[in-house]
Amino acid sequence: MRLGARRAAAEGIGTFFLVLIGPDAVAVDAYTRGAVGHVGVALSFAFVVLAMVYALGHLSGAHLNPAVTLAFASAGRFPWRGVPAYVAAHARARRRPRSPRARRCARRAGWEPRCPPSAWARRSGGNGCCRSC
Repeated sequence: MRLGARRAAAEGIGTFFLVLIGPDAVAVDAYTRGAVGHVGVALSFAFVVLAMVYALGHLSGAHLNPAVTLAFASAGRFPWRGVPAYVAAHARARRRPRSPRARRCARRAGWEPRCPPSAWARRSGGNGCCRSC
């Protein structure tokens, strides 16, 4: 695997874990009616970023966010030719990975599952509430 592909894959993996674990902490906080708290949610995001920096930082720099990649490129600290691969890796990894725990917590907290916008009009008759997902 080429070095550029390895760097983009490392960015994708880091972003995937950030999006997987951080919002799950929010779902657990909602399910437990605030037992995790704001500090716990913030620490879950912080520890994921810390772990990804230590695990993948030597490969890709651990930007974990397309805004950081663009900021580094704008400041001249990252080559512009690498920006499209990094942003594509971020976009692919940002698809919300829903763990079974997050789905259970969301259901118990009373959150309805969200449908893609195109499915809303088809399944709900346009009222914005999709019960068949």
